[in-house]
Amino acid sequence: MVDVMSYEQWMVLTNGGSFSTRGRRLKSVDEALKAYHLAIEAGSSVEAATKKLMTNFAVWQTSKDDWTKSKRNKLGGVTALDRQMKGVQGYQIILSKAEIEALEYVKQAHIETMRLLFKAANIKFKGTGKVDKAELSNGMGSIGTNAQN
Repeated sequence: MVDVMSYEQWMVLTNGGSFSTRGRRLKSVDEALKAYHLAIEAGSSVEAATKKLMTNFAVWQTSKDDWTKSKRNKLGGVTALDRQMKGVQGYQIILSKAEIEALEYVKQAHIETMRLLFKAANIKFKGTGKVDKAELSNGMGSIGTNAQN
């Protein structure tokens, strides 16, 4: 069994700041890491929990252009977990080639959707140094923390 950081340590090391929310892929890594440690504490088989952790972590990494430069890695937490997970046998082959290609396709489709959605947008930020509200000049309305929907 590989020594993997605690859930609490992971949460501290991957904190993105006060105004940062954790995306669903990162939350799935959080939950899988918690389940991994619960399985160890219970003395049960950790095989399923390990596979889930490795898979969720690989999916999160693949969703980033360069996960090493993610704000979640500013304290080195992601790099540390990556190194720890590489000690788990089979880590490198969790995702098949078809799964990796599918994830890349989804990622590219997301990028293209955002490009099409905002291609004619002239985004003007309003506020006092912080991004409180953005007006979209393409008639799509406002976005931001103070936006009226």
